[in-house]
Amino acid sequence: MNYPSEIPSGSYVDRRYQVVKTLGQGGFGRTYLVKDERRFEKYCVLKEFVPQAKDQEAIAKSRELFEREAKVLNQLEHRQIPKFFGWFEENNRLFLVQQFVDGKTYADLFEERQQQNQTFTEAEVTQLLKDLLPVLQYIHNNHIIHRDISPDNIMLCSKEEKPILIDFGVVNQRTATQVASGAITAGTTVGKQSFSPVEQIGRGICFPSSDIYALAVTAMVLLTGKQPRDFYDSSNDKLQWRRYTNVSDKLADIIDKMSADVHRDRYQSAQEVLNELSPPIPNTYIPPKPTEIDPNLPPRKKSSKNPIVLGGLGALAIVGGLFFFLTPNMSGVCNTLGNCSSDIKFKADYDEIVDRAQPILAEAANDENLNTYNWQKLQKLKSQLEDVTLDLEAIPDSANIYDEAEATLADIEAQVLRVDEAMNLDNMFVNPQVNK
Repeated sequence: MNYPSEIPSGSYVDRRYQVVKTLGQGGFGRTYLVKDERRFEKYCVLKEFVPQAKDQEAIAKSRELFEREAKVLNQLEHRQIPKFFGWFEENNRLFLVQQFVDGKTYADLFEERQQQNQTFTEAEVTQLLKDLLPVLQYIHNNHIIHRDISPDNIMLCSKEEKPILIDFGVVNQRTATQVASGAITAGTTVGKQSFSPVEQIGRGICFPSSDIYALAVTAMVLLTGKQPRDFYDSSNDKLQWRRYTNVSDKLADIIDKMSADVHRDRYQSAQEVLNELSPPIPNTYIPPKPTEIDPNLPPRKKSSKNPIVLGGLGALAIVGGLFFFLTPNMSGVCNTLGNCSSDIKFKADYDEIVDRAQPILAEAANDENLNTYNWQKLQKLKSQLEDVTLDLEAIPDSANIYDEAEATLADIEAQVLRVDEAMNLDNMFVNPQVNK
């Protein structure tokens, strides 16, 4: 199998994604920045999966990783993980569509610090750990292990304060039986060896603590300004990183425990590390101090004002405040509370679209329908789904309901792809000469 040529800029993929430029290339394919013509030319990332090898094992591995990433990304919903928009196959190439994260990786930031003869501070690395550990806890709770955490796969988005965890191409979905033991076995080893623990490198086995190990090595690199090979002591098989930096014993001890050689000696969850970094505040009730009254103070005089008059004035103040609060000129408050007339309209539109889409989605999600419908029925179903897609795309990104609309849009487009596949299969049986 010859490695396919790079898709030229300006070309269209799947009749909707226009290639802007190539972002990178790896052993399993290329990554492109594209514009989605069906989403008002919004930028997104198109991952191409084609193994740079001829043997069938490598080809099978590429397809396995592709399908794995698609399934995993489809179930993850976290603001620090790129959104998944869908996947498809075209011209013997597998493609996956994701949210474009505009920013720099921590590998880029590391290089910038190197050029300035600087390293990351203890405060910066501590904050990075506090920001990323909840993401690890989230994916581990979903029985997913990333397996390739390193500065290359952590991004700092220009619009977000918190880092983004990217590249789930080598994640592994834990089955029910594997959850019981806490381990995952893989046929081949994936991940960067210098950031991966011994169980992953030597045996292809991963635990949640394997991700914690990789995050610890990432912290070492940022703190020391050196790569793992530079502070790895082969004589005793240890990461001797402390000599290259000056951090508090508390942080150093936490990082050392995160990177313990034996997985049982590490923190067993990201939450455990968080608790060490920021111990929870005990919920202890502190009674208020009693107020001492000076016995020499003169007795308080009663107010000469009529309490009824005061109450009336208070009520008028409240009514006046409410009138001012509800005026349409208070756009800032309106946007904050989500009670603007336009947002109410968009919410009503969205609810109506979802109600109309439910039976169509149910019909498309039924495998029996896709297997038994003829081409004409499938085409009608696809048209109905695309009509709903157009309605959802009309909701602007300024609307409060936009994120929900985007998630629903991704679900519908996944069903469109399923119907497309069924139509292609039906066409093959009806017109067997098509593929000859």
